[in-house]
Amino acid sequence: LFALALMCQEVARLGIVAAQLNWHVHNAIDGALWAAVIFLLLHAPLRLLRIWVNPVFDTVGVLSYSIYLIHAPALIFTFRYLRRHEPAWLNPESMQFWLVSAAVLGGTLVLSMLTYSLVERPFLNLKKYLAKRRTSS
Repeated sequence: LFALALMCQEVARLGIVAAQLNWHVHNAIDGALWAAVIFLLLHAPLRLLRIWVNPVFDTVGVLSYSIYLIHAPALIFTFRYLRRHEPAWLNPESMQFWLVSAAVLGGTLVLSMLTYSLVERPFLNLKKYLAKRRTSS
């Protein structure tokens, strides 16, 4: 985790655009370090299992694809709007920045629950039904 923090600090120092253009190997380093973190978490002692296996993480896992699809447009539209109308709110030192960020997170979770319930789950059920029908005929 310390190595990840150092790498993130270096990317922040360079700026994300400059890091992507001039130091793109950081993506490979980032991936390798996160793979090591996941490996260590998977091989943690069983007494730590309760931390990682719980209803909250289970729900986030179920919603993860919907969260993945919704989070970027939500962030882009919100911060683009703020850049035009309330630029002072884009300062991470302001309370408004954190309130807007929390609202975007909450909105993303609510929209993810809706898209999972109304789109993803029905199609998963249809997939299961069609697979069952195919094997029975």
